[in-house]
Amino acid sequence: MLPNKLRLTRELVNRLPKRTDERGPISVLDPSDDYYTKTATDIMGQLDLSGKVWIFAAGSLIWNPRMDVAERRVANVEGWRRAFCLADRRFRGSPSRPGLMMALDRGERCQGVAMRMNGGSDISKHLIDLLKKEPPIPPELVMAQTDKGSVQALVFAAKPDFPF
Repeated sequence: MLPNKLRLTRELVNRLPKRTDERGPISVLDPSDDYYTKTATDIMGQLDLSGKVWIFAAGSLIWNPRMDVAERRVANVEGWRRAFCLADRRFRGSPSRPGLMMALDRGERCQGVAMRMNGGSDISKHLIDLLKKEPPIPPELVMAQTDKGSVQALVFAAKPDFPF
């Protein structure tokens, strides 16, 4: 005997959450351009530039850097680790049942890739472009150990309480 066929009923449809848009509720509005300019200026003031901006990638930035990369090096950073630590209510879950997303979290040691941004003559503009592609949380500075020595690098680490 064949099992009963599933049927879509009004009762089942009524159990679905109401939709706010195709991607789910938006908890954070996009910051103004002033936010990105100020964040880039603050970062540039903290970096030991010597004409170079390095980004430490431990996740999707490795295979999708969202910037022009001049150089890549395998790197390790102390005090950071990959972890399923970011509650995501929009892309991997819902407001009532958030999913967990992998991000960098404090603790231990993490291997990834240090990438030198190819910014040409306007590194600040390229940094602003990258900031606009990441969640609006200012990156932190780390020392990334590579086989050619240490580099000061930016790391994009989402805060666990960031309202995705």
